Formats: sequence, structure tokens, C-alpha cells
Amino acid sequence: MEIETLLEKIKRKINSELFPDLYGYEWNRRWYKMFRYFFEQIERDAPINLDDYIGDMQVFIERTKEIVLFKALDSDARGHLRDILVFLYNVNANSKRDIALERDIMLCIKILDLCLTLNELIGVAREVISKMRESLLYAPPAFQVAEHYLKTLLDEIEQEDE
Repeated sequence: MEIETLLEKIKRKINSELFPDLYGYEWNRRWYKMFRYFFEQIERDAPINLDDYIGDMQVFIERTKEIVLFKALDSDARGHLRDILVFLYNVNANSKRDIALERDIMLCIKILDLCLTLNELIGVAREVISKMRESLLYAPPAFQVAEHYLKTLLDEIEQEDE
């Protein structure tokens, strides 16, 4: 995928209603401006000066950690957040390369990936439990006969052992 296509995809996500809903008033006041600057610099093929935005990025990542850990996010929201975090990781890697920021971004990405895995696991477990309940309610007479037969065999084995 070309860089222009990726940038357009990220811009659409940034302009969605998800981020103002998650981040509140600070989104428009603080972080949207930061992302706009990054886009403009990339489109002009100019270097990104992170010195002006490193504090904003750190606060954004801290806020993102809180959101990821404490808010119930659907898979679309997790996907959007993951894409934005990957974008920030690349911005950091291609400019100043702040190691602490890189570590925090990767932590958020890992947590998002694990949340996705846990939610999928919970969904599968719910399906299995539902099917097990249905199968427990289904007890044809042949099962009862087999159960009686097995109990009789166990009784005979116990009597032989004595």
C-alpha cells in the first residue's frame, strides 16, 4: 500500500467521531492539531520536529493507555486506535526516536492486541457454553440406557475387586 493511501486512511480515522468521543475536549484542542502537523509535514516531505509535540505525544499515549485499559472498546475502535498508534510509532521512529515513547506506544499496541484476543476468546467460550447447555437439555432415552449400563459395569468391576 502506498504512503498516500495509508495517510488518507489515517486521516479518515482521525476525522471520525470516535476520537472526540474517546478523548473528549482535548482531542480538538490539542491532539487533532498535532496530527494535522504530522500529516502536513509528511505530505510536504519535510522533517517532523517532535520537540514541539513530544509532550503532547506523551500525554496522548498516557491517555490512550487509560482508554485501552478501562473503557469497553469494540473491535472497530480498537482497530482505529491500533492504526493511530502504529502511525505515531513510525513518526517517532523516523524523527527523534524517543525510546520511552516508543516503549509506551508498543505497550499500548500489545494491550490492544491482547484485548482483541481475550474478547475473541470470551466470544468462543460463550458459544461453547451455549452449545453445552443445549446438549445437556438433550437427553434421549438411549443416553439414559447407556448411563445405566455403564453404572452396572462399574458395579460389577467393584464387586470383582473385593
